[in-house]
Amino acid sequence: MNKVFAQQGVFKNLLIEFEQVPNLHELQSHVQTSRSQQDTFLVDLAYVMTLSERSYVDLAQEVLKKYRRTLVHKSSEYKALYFVIASRLYARIGKNKQAIWANLRAIEILEKKGDGPMLKLAYIHAGYLWTRNDQKRASIYLGKALQMEQTGESAFYLLLRCNLAFLQILNGNEELAETYLKQATRFIDEKNKVTYLDKYRVLILQASLAEMNGDLAAEELFMHEAEVLCLKYKVQDNLASVWYSQSFNAASRKEYALAYQKLLSSDSLKGVLPHKWVTDSLFTALSEDRISLEKQNKRIAWKHYAEKNRTFKSLLLISLLLLIGLIIIWFQSRKLKNNQLLLIHQNRMLMTDFLPKTTNNKSWTVDPELIHLLEGYVITQSHFRDHDLTLEKLAKKLKTNRSYLSESINGHFGVNFNQWLNQVRIHEAKKMLVDEKYTHYSIEGISQEVGFSSISSFNSAFKKETGLTPSVFRSSVAS
Repeated sequence: MNKVFAQQGVFKNLLIEFEQVPNLHELQSHVQTSRSQQDTFLVDLAYVMTLSERSYVDLAQEVLKKYRRTLVHKSSEYKALYFVIASRLYARIGKNKQAIWANLRAIEILEKKGDGPMLKLAYIHAGYLWTRNDQKRASIYLGKALQMEQTGESAFYLLLRCNLAFLQILNGNEELAETYLKQATRFIDEKNKVTYLDKYRVLILQASLAEMNGDLAAEELFMHEAEVLCLKYKVQDNLASVWYSQSFNAASRKEYALAYQKLLSSDSLKGVLPHKWVTDSLFTALSEDRISLEKQNKRIAWKHYAEKNRTFKSLLLISLLLLIGLIIIWFQSRKLKNNQLLLIHQNRMLMTDFLPKTTNNKSWTVDPELIHLLEGYVITQSHFRDHDLTLEKLAKKLKTNRSYLSESINGHFGVNFNQWLNQVRIHEAKKMLVDEKYTHYSIEGISQEVGFSSISSFNSAFKKETGLTPSVFRSSVAS
């Protein structure tokens, strides 16, 4: 076995070790020590991957950059390892095309050299990169990683389960997603070596599944646990995402003060507000023990109120601050309400003239006549209401083959068949939700009427398409 493949286990252990370190200063010290004991190249690549996952992308690029000129002199195995980590970094900064290219280079090299944990990681990462754009291709890569487990490759077990669960959540397959998440949770409970990022992924996926099932209490609990984890390890991007989701959920519950607070915190981390708002002291303050902080505030309040000669002024000041706070909350709640009404208005405008957007992507074959027949059969003849409508059945009905029909849909509408069908169904659902003829219909009744087989898949698709849940959409329009 090649030397680097023998050291792939070393790389995995370095990665776990680095991701357990809570802050950047300690991490840099840890890396320096490891460089004197381990292969410097492996240490630096594990360091780069840890930095990129914690949003220190500039520092990660700086470390990776020093190997670009010398990479040509490295063995092919070392190049493969470099490309896997580079792909992870590209994906982190939103350069998806470069990420896919680098990952394919790694897979090409690793497949020639044989099995190993890094090949499995490359397959998993390929599945992740393709999940949103080509779920069939994503399934193929994740399937390859799953096959490697059957031949004894156990590394990245938890990461694979998270990606499989994520794919099934996007497909609306709650049962299979829950199965993979149970396997992931069991793996953590058995006290295997896992990183904070592994735990974060599981918590976010559990929150997503709880949302699909309509269990808002469970969703909030998982999001809170993810928030605590992000605060502990000071991961800005992930923390901003958690706060944004909590803000949206609070607004849905009409808790506008909490929604504003979370949105303000999220925006400050993303740089929407001045950068000076985001400092290390922010994380220090947020991660302080809440019980100690509460006791400290009580002691200060008691001291102030014990001073008789300042009682009246203190009460007056507090009253004034409360009034200002209420005014600010009122304005912000109106702003959130107006944003929601704007979203409703935009959705109603879309209902008046609906056809999914076309694309000019010349890499796909588009048959205009076939698209005309497709729209006539599915939309005009209302066959989108058929619960069992599939691409295969539709291709047979239109007297063509599945691949040709799929390619025409992708080329014309810029989405796959399932996404296009969901758009058609959601459009009809929006019309029914605002039509007085259907006020006696329940949300589930409407979901069945437009072709969805379950209320959870309808809720998930509706929120993804409109930004609102069906109930919020209906009540906002009615008001």
